[in-house]
Amino acid sequence: MEADERILEVIRVISMSTGTPEDTVAEIYLETVEALRQDARILDFIALLAAKRVREMLQTKSEIRR
Repeated sequence: MEADERILEVIRVISMSTGTPEDTVAEIYLETVEALRQDARILDFIALLAAKRVREMLQTKSEIRR
């Protein structure tokens, strides 16, 4: 699986688990990745950290809406 396919899969999974549209998740995910890259010394885990942050943020928003 290529990097782009992995990113799309992460976005799909977050979208499904939080009930958030994929385009919204993609936008937030890419912004989060960019923010993490600016401060990172080691880039190996940025995608994982970004996915975790986006998922947590959207789950929190989903819980607030209930």
